[in-house]
Amino acid sequence: MKNKKIGIMGGTFDPIHNGHLFIAEQVRIKYNLNKVLFIPSGQPPHKDGLNVSEAIHRYNMVNLAIASNDYFFSSLIEIDRKGNTYTIDTLKQLKTIYLDSEIYFIVGYDTIETIHTWKDYELLPEYTRFVVVSRTTQSAGNLINLTEVFLDKVDFFETPVIDISSTEIRQNIYNNKSITYMVDNQVERYIYKHNLYRARWYMEDIMIELKKNVSEKRYIHILGVIDSADELAEKFSVSKEKARLAAIFHDYAKGMSKKSMLEFAKANKLDFDDIEYGNKELMHGKIARYIAQNKYNVNDNDVLNAIEFHTTGRKKMSKLEKLICLADYIEKNREYPGVDKIRNLVDIDYNLALYTAFNGTIIHLIEENKIVHTRTVEARNYLLSILNEKGVCVWNIF
Repeated sequence: MKNKKIGIMGGTFDPIHNGHLFIAEQVRIKYNLNKVLFIPSGQPPHKDGLNVSEAIHRYNMVNLAIASNDYFFSSLIEIDRKGNTYTIDTLKQLKTIYLDSEIYFIVGYDTIETIHTWKDYELLPEYTRFVVVSRTTQSAGNLINLTEVFLDKVDFFETPVIDISSTEIRQNIYNNKSITYMVDNQVERYIYKHNLYRARWYMEDIMIELKKNVSEKRYIHILGVIDSADELAEKFSVSKEKARLAAIFHDYAKGMSKKSMLEFAKANKLDFDDIEYGNKELMHGKIARYIAQNKYNVNDNDVLNAIEFHTTGRKKMSKLEKLICLADYIEKNREYPGVDKIRNLVDIDYNLALYTAFNGTIIHLIEENKIVHTRTVEARNYLLSILNEKGVCVWNIF
């Protein structure tokens, strides 16, 4: 027999706000719950990675928000799980933890309306009851996509709802408007201390402009590089915000014609060496750097270098520069010969992966009877010296 009742509040919590806390407390009282577990999502399948704050920030904000309520607890189970986050997997895991408990999953009416799109949604009633919170009692008969068996495990709870959304909070921060009383005061301090949301909405504005300036194929490639950079940033222990920003800008100027590039360079007094000048493939990095710095006020020199040198590489590249080069080489839409080998080498040694990528580029340019930029040769040799010092036998790779 189930002798405990546990409420589940799941969500991105980006950020958690007072509406979440109010609803959780109302449901706790109504259903006499022993505890409410707040579970920030890891990587929600319906969210673009670019648009979700790092998990550690969302988890920290949850802990700050619930600290004063003895019935509220947090969980890392979705954040710790690799890959996309699915509710069915979470509930299965919770069942093994809380064997003697009945689980109440707290959702809004809009969520229950679309729950048939969730992975294995028809299995969910085996693991939980759903508490659907809304301002007015709404008819279960409207939920035509759910089976009668499913609806037997759904309770509708009419309660006042505080009209706050995480999106509104993020927009307010971006527009320098107040979020006081929308979030817990400790959460508000945390947001400003870590400069959350201003940078992300800033990136979204850049993406809107970017989409206007490049082809659809190029835009898809850039999205792939952003995703790849995000994954590599976690592997390399590099700032995701920096990696995403450099990834967004790396091909920002790729949509410009050769004539436009030359005119832009002249108007803005950009210097190119003899190999770069007139070569679209080599000019776009420096132009993108200029745009990032002068139009969008990007002042982080590491980010700017990663943008400029992502095509050629260079000697003594920073970890971020290597990351963006690799992300450009291995993003999921790339299909050139040898790309899978480079992807596999990333898990062994990212220097080795990039060394192999540069080797492939140099060989390809030689076969095409094209000039190899000296920076690429220097980058290749620099990486080889690192690998030699580490005792990595590169000959066994080929």
